[in-house]
Amino acid sequence: MRIERFILASLVLLSLSACTYWRNMNAKQDFVDSSKEYNKMVRWENPEQAGLAYADKSICDQFLVRAKTAKDVKIVDYRVKSLDYQDGRNEATAKVEIDYYIPPSITVKTLEDIQKWSYIEEDGKRFWRLKSLFPEFK
Repeated sequence: MRIERFILASLVLLSLSACTYWRNMNAKQDFVDSSKEYNKMVRWENPEQAGLAYADKSICDQFLVRAKTAKDVKIVDYRVKSLDYQDGRNEATAKVEIDYYIPPSITVKTLEDIQKWSYIEEDGKRFWRLKSLFPEFK
């Protein structure tokens, strides 16, 4: 009887460990996918759509104000430098370099955008939400 309980307890613990592992792997892949889609929207000069899709509710209004302010910005190049997923913490960071100019100037400038992300639950579903504002182009 003790051996059966031990085996049963071991199987339960193994199952829970496997679920946690796959949940973390799904969260990481969801982050990669969300970050990629967000950055694609910004790269192709559609920051308002990116904000509506990914900005956290707490910063969405400010994000959209910054996005509208950047309507004349022309992005020349966009490089994702790193994606840092904090395993088990539901947080991640993306570092991006953006080369841009603002007409009528033709001087290309570079800025680093450090994006802070959180994996949150909304309406029973989990999503990655951007916690940092759209960058300021000067």
